[in-house]
Amino acid sequence: MDILKKQYLNISLLIFLYVFSWSGCIGLLALWLDRVVKINDSKIGLIFGVNAICAIIIQPIYGRVMDRYGLKKHILYIVALISILMYPFFKFVYAPMIVDHLYTAIILGGVYIGMGWAAGIAAFESYMDKFSDTINKEFGSIRMWGSLGWAAGSLFSGVLFNLSPYYNFILGSVVSMLTIPLIYNINIRLKTTTEAIVIDKDVVKKVLIKETLLSRDFIHFCFYVIGIVCIMAVAEQQFSRYFVTFFSTREVGASIFGYLSTLQCVIEFFMFFLLPKFVNKIGARNGLLLVGLIVTTRMLFTGLTDSYIVISILKPIYGIEISLLLVSTFKYISEVFDKSVNSSVYLIGYQAVSQVSIAIISPIVGYSYLEKGFGATYIYLSVAVLAFTLISFFLLAKKNEVKIIYGVQQ
Repeated sequence: MDILKKQYLNISLLIFLYVFSWSGCIGLLALWLDRVVKINDSKIGLIFGVNAICAIIIQPIYGRVMDRYGLKKHILYIVALISILMYPFFKFVYAPMIVDHLYTAIILGGVYIGMGWAAGIAAFESYMDKFSDTINKEFGSIRMWGSLGWAAGSLFSGVLFNLSPYYNFILGSVVSMLTIPLIYNINIRLKTTTEAIVIDKDVVKKVLIKETLLSRDFIHFCFYVIGIVCIMAVAEQQFSRYFVTFFSTREVGASIFGYLSTLQCVIEFFMFFLLPKFVNKIGARNGLLLVGLIVTTRMLFTGLTDSYIVISILKPIYGIEISLLLVSTFKYISEVFDKSVNSSVYLIGYQAVSQVSIAIISPIVGYSYLEKGFGATYIYLSVAVLAFTLISFFLLAKKNEVKIIYGVQQ
């Protein structure tokens, strides 16, 4: 087996285990806060909002370090070590502190989840994008293993949650330990043109980043992120709580939610494998717009249905949305922006901007759940996504447009 294939298998297993370790925690976090910690809708919304704010602060730092050091593994080690602390943090720090010192706990939890997951998964994805360039692989062919990891974790996360709300955290800590040797074994030392683009030690000058962040295309991309990516994330935050209400008992609902989350991730797995060719054919811009239309449709039907069958069909469609979104996003960033700032564009323009929006919108949506109900709120969100999608049709850059970027004709 040649070295490139070994490295591909190594990083694929790494992202599989990393996402697997967090799947039970993040997928059922709202349900855990509701049933175990026993806090209401608006406070859960506040928690997700603060988590987003903390991620906003952390993501640009991660992005700057990764653009500066290319494929060096500093951030990956930090994220892995934080992930190992999952069980002791949630069991002995976060849960007791929420009861006695709510707002301090919310901030501390935001920092932990931000470093370990919200900014952590973004850093892993950005690293995979750079890594895929060096071995001439599509980003999706690596990222799909993360979806499989989420599928494997979700398969029994609902059952584990019913047995004990802390079993998923224990599993997360144990599995995270396995990521350390895999990170250590990543060893790419290629001297190719591609590497010169993504692993230049002197790359990423402050002027280039400043010009990027002030460019029209970056601002338009951020507008799309605010309207579609943010609302997708906010809608998913407490979806598990809405989903379980369609079933005879919450325990049955939690188990089925876990099984459907697995199906969703299996769909993601295959979509990440198939979608790169599809997006290459229709264009990254059109891929992003298509995501907006799919999200609009799914949220509208989520708000209108009262059938457990329909809500169960709608749940896995998120797998198509997120895989199409990520493949299109990385291709769009590669087409429109300078490669040397790809990590910064992704971690600031996509991740940080979406987290800023989530921080603002989460408490509002949480209040709407409380006052208007889940169904009505999802209908409102579907209308908002449609409006942002239509406006983005006129704002997002087309691949065949000739632009002057950073003083160079592209």
